[in-house]
Amino acid sequence: MDETALVRQFRAYLHASERLMTVHSLLDKLDVVAQGVVESGLFQRCVVRVYRRRFSSRRVLGAAGLTPAERRILMDGPEASPERYLSLTEGARHLGGDCFYVRGAEAQGDGAFATVPSRREAQTFRTWHPEDSFLAHLYSSRRVLLGHLVADDPPDGEVPDEESCRSFVLFASLAARLLEQELRLRTDPMTDAFNGLYLDRELERLGASGRPFTAVFADMDGLKEVNDNCGHRMGDEYIRAAHDILLRHLPEDGLLYRPYGDEFVYLREDDDPAPVADAVARIPQAVAIWNEEVRPRLVAVAGSQECRGPLPLLDMSVGMAHGVRADADALVRRAEEAMFAEKGLHRARRSPIS
Repeated sequence: MDETALVRQFRAYLHASERLMTVHSLLDKLDVVAQGVVESGLFQRCVVRVYRRRFSSRRVLGAAGLTPAERRILMDGPEASPERYLSLTEGARHLGGDCFYVRGAEAQGDGAFATVPSRREAQTFRTWHPEDSFLAHLYSSRRVLLGHLVADDPPDGEVPDEESCRSFVLFASLAARLLEQELRLRTDPMTDAFNGLYLDRELERLGASGRPFTAVFADMDGLKEVNDNCGHRMGDEYIRAAHDILLRHLPEDGLLYRPYGDEFVYLREDDDPAPVADAVARIPQAVAIWNEEVRPRLVAVAGSQECRGPLPLLDMSVGMAHGVRADADALVRRAEEAMFAEKGLHRARRSPIS
């Protein structure tokens, strides 16, 4: 790479950093990052992709160099999971850090990798694959994969060199920092579930949208006894266990929130609540498996800490509701009422702690 090209790339990076101070919405900020990549001369098209499951109930992306039609396809088309992107880069050319060169042939035949269409394929809007593209993972400081920075169509049609890759990674780092800052405003630091503030915003949006949705309300039973007997650190282990069980079993196209200490709320926009109902029905078995396989290890830890009493079983009461409500809070309250009914059944059949 000649010195002129390197200077252009760093100027574009600095310009993008300055412009970020003047825009406020996350989408606008991600657009600025993508535009910075294009202005650097590295690529003619760039997209910042963010995973909804880990970030938002709506698709979030920034883009530069795309037509309006191409951007709509990215917003409405299939979305690959983080695991699928990671599997793609396993066979890609590693260019240092979290940056990879992915040949189109390696991604052929899987429309889920829809990132940016090659100009040669854009007429049909059917063949989506990273061709002559760079891909950089966007990680949080805790190495949670938040999304990807993907770019296509280098101006000269050749694969950029590793020096260019280092400049590209600078833009990826900028995007990752923006996402992490936004996540801190939205998430609960203990579990990484979304927090009560973001839940309120989403309920307001759902009420205004007029779309049907399913609400699940889960409440942990016996957490106070865990805290009283073995301390809040052990109680935190139980909270994280409850979160992980809910996250693993509830459908991935909804979001999980932790608005209060031992309570969780899950929201999913849908016409059919059956997938959520099936998942809720499997949660008691998942809790029982945790008590059988994981709790004994915690009991051993609790014994070494000289707990003041026995370590209770993990237990959760879960309720759900589905419908269309201008007052979305009312639907969540219906789910909470169903949870309390379930809690009453739990108390009636609860066996002594072993």
